Amino acid sequence: MATEVPFFIEVRNVRILIGLLILLWTTSVFAEHNGIKPDEKNLPMTCGDSEHLLTGIAEKYGEEMVFFSIGRNMEGHQLSHSLWINYNTKTWTFFVVNNNLGVSCVMASGDNLNMLFPGKGI
Repeated sequence: MATEVPFFIEVRNVRILIGLLILLWTTSVFAEHNGIKPDEKNLPMTCGDSEHLLTGIAEKYGEEMVFFSIGRNMEGHQLSHSLWINYNTKTWTFFVVNNNLGVSCVMASGDNLNMLFPGKGI
C-alpha cells in the first residue's frame, strides 16, 4: 500500500510556493524602500498672514510676481505657489500660500538670481 504524499510536500508545489513567497517578499521590499511615502517635516521658514507678508516683501525688495501656480497639499488645502523677482538687484523669493488657512510661507529666497532660457543657456 503506497502512502500518499501531502499536497504541500510535492516538489512541484513546493517550488510554486517558494516562488510565490519570493515574489511577495520582493514586492513588499520594493514598495517599502522605493515607494514614495510622504511625511510631514518641520522646516525652518518664515510664515505669516498672507496679506502682510506678500506686501512687505514686494515693498522691501521691489520684487514682482513672475510665476504662479495652484496645487493642493495632502490635507486637500488649496496652495498657491509664486516666484517673485527683482531683475535689477537679482533678489528672488519663492512663496507658498495656504489659501484655506490664510498663511503664507517663504520657502526660499536669495540675492544671486540667474535666469535660464532652455536652448539658449544662461
